[in-house]
Amino acid sequence: MPIYEFRCVPCGAEFERIILPRREDTSGAACPSCGGQQVERKISAFAVSSDATRSSNLAEGRKRAQKDLTEKRDADHQSYVDHVSEH
Repeated sequence: MPIYEFRCVPCGAEFERIILPRREDTSGAACPSCGGQQVERKISAFAVSSDATRSSNLAEGRKRAQKDLTEKRDADHQSYVDHVSEH
């Protein structure tokens, strides 16, 4: 089943929907942000998969995960420091 990308005309939100092959009309694609029905289908780029793109995506994912982990540790530490200083 193809995944189509849409852009909401009133609010500008971008989202994806799976449209059944038999049903090419996009009338069921309401904006998840504002609920608007006035959406336009975007032209989607095709996916490229190679060793280089997989390695790049994996490295980027690890980098984001490490950043998230560091931010969580910092927040937990600050919460602990705030708790100790209150008591």
